[in-house]
Amino acid sequence: MVSIENITVEFGGFTLLDRISFVPNKNERVAPVGKNGADKSTLLKITAGLQQPTHGTISLPKEVSVGYLSQQMKLSDSRTVKEKASMAYDHLQKMEQKPGELHTEMAVRTDCESEAYHNIIERATDLQELLQMSGIHNVEAEMAATEKELPTPEGASDAELLQKYPEAKAKPDRVMNNWERLTLEPEKFTH
Repeated sequence: MVSIENITVEFGGFTLLDRISFVPNKNERVAPVGKNGADKSTLLKITAGLQQPTHGTISLPKEVSVGYLSQQMKLSDSRTVKEKASMAYDHLQKMEQKPGELHTEMAVRTDCESEAYHNIIERATDLQELLQMSGIHNVEAEMAATEKELPTPEGASDAELLQKYPEAKAKPDRVMNNWERLTLEPEKFTH
């Protein structure tokens, strides 16, 4: 059972949260509600284990996990939107290498009649079928189709974007694609 007991948070001589306690029932959803600055996020961070209270305890059973999505997005890499979107296919791209490895293994084996050899054939066949059903061979086409559907920033030329964002590392005479435009100025994209 989740238990929040007497949570107090003090900061710089101010009491932000004062003896907050509650025990949500199983399958109950709880949402802190209050005006801006009421420290709802602080309570959530404490519950998620990202911040410690000045006083009080949080008890969570081992099988309970708490997810927390920050209000401020922290961008820590310089990948484009297209590169980030293609990460959704990473597991398939890794899987795509496995049949080749299995075929190489079959080529060097001499026990073609053994059960182990037939198991390798079966695994390779199953992987090929799974990859075929997954659409891995159409990933580039799907990404290109999605890119064509992306709107373009209102009123911004490629040259203007490149001047404003030199980190794009593109030549001014090169036409940027919509993935790059969305990465540079996502707030200007409208649907």
